[in-house]
Amino acid sequence: MKRPIVIVGAISIIVFLIALIIALEKVNCVQPDNEMQLDSDIIFGNIDAKYSIVAYIDYNCSHCKRFFYDTYPKLHEEYLQRNRLKLILRLVCNQTDQKTLEAYQSAICINKYGDYQKLHKLLLHNTEVIYSEQYQTLMDEIIWSNDDIAECLLSNNNTEILTNIQSFKQLKTTGTPTFIINNKVLVGYKDFADLERIINKEYSNIK
Repeated sequence: MKRPIVIVGAISIIVFLIALIIALEKVNCVQPDNEMQLDSDIIFGNIDAKYSIVAYIDYNCSHCKRFFYDTYPKLHEEYLQRNRLKLILRLVCNQTDQKTLEAYQSAICINKYGDYQKLHKLLLHNTEVIYSEQYQTLMDEIIWSNDDIAECLLSNNNTEILTNIQSFKQLKTTGTPTFIINNKVLVGYKDFADLERIINKEYSNIK
């Protein structure tokens, strides 16, 4: 008579363990929210646009540069200029590359208190410039001429770029560019036709 009880008990334990594993998987499953903005976000387009695309970008990434050269101009023309959506740029890089960490943190601070577009064009044109003495001199001049940028850098200790990297790691992907559209994670380069098809699918009410 004891054997059925033992079997039932074993089954109950198995069912409990399966339920526990499923629950843990749900806890560990990241649900990226492209509506939740970070202090480190760099906004292209109207900040008040209803819809958005998050793009994790590394200027050292050739596919990221290709996106800005080939896809972004049409995206800007058709969607950003018309306030149909905004592009939320989140800079990421190799966490062990101290020069790039500092350069991207500087970029985040410059976006807040200065002219980011000039720096954006420079980094697109030649990312290697961040390792040069000329770049460091340029950053020093910007810092000395803008107290807000200086305070942002001195008080930050790379916190915001490290937050971006941590946010990127939670997506459990390593490729850039990585896009989030309506909480859908899309890894790799997308031409305008592909991107527009996804936008229209995910944001069916976009006008």
